[in-house]
Amino acid sequence: MENIRIDPLVQVRRWRQGISVQSKNRHSSHKGIGQKHLVLIQYLDGKHDRDALVKCLEKGPVAKGQMSIEKDGKPVTKKRQLRELLAEGVDKRLRWMRYAALLVG
Repeated sequence: MENIRIDPLVQVRRWRQGISVQSKNRHSSHKGIGQKHLVLIQYLDGKHDRDALVKCLEKGPVAKGQMSIEKDGKPVTKKRQLRELLAEGVDKRLRWMRYAALLVG
């Protein structure tokens, strides 16, 4: 599996006290980035593939209580279900970032 990297030309800026976050991609178009994208972006250094990104989130923000995973409005506590939901979320955000031309490789 390929390692995933954020485009070094992407500038992520906080706008209006962190309410909205904007980035500018290679094509000079602005794309809105949500908080969950920002959590993922910190790991898009080209050293992690998709599975490693899921593990980073699980052992980092989720384990530290900085990010919660819920299903049907209830916190997910089973490890297998947590990983599955994290993987779905990573896939969804990576697809969006590829579409928005924020990734390279």
